[in-house]
Amino acid sequence: MDFAAVWEKTAFLLTHVTVFELPLVLLGTAAAAYGLARILDKHNARAREARLARRVAAAYAGLLAFLILARFLLS
Repeated sequence: MDFAAVWEKTAFLLTHVTVFELPLVLLGTAAAAYGLARILDKHNARAREARLARRVAAAYAGLLAFLILARFLLS
C-alpha cells in the first residue's frame, strides 16, 4: 500500500471536494439541531431527545471546523 498516494488523494479530497455548499449545509444542520434542542428543552419529558439534538449539533459543527481547518492547512 502506497501511503504517499493515499495521503495525496485524501488531501485532494479534503481541499477540493469541500465546496461552498457543504459548509452551508453543515452549518444549517447544526443550527437546526441546536434549535430543536432548545425547543425540546421546553418540554420536560424530552430531555433525552434534547441531549441527542445537542450532540448532533456539536458533531456537525465539529465536522465543519475540521473541514475548514484541513482545507486551510492542506491548500
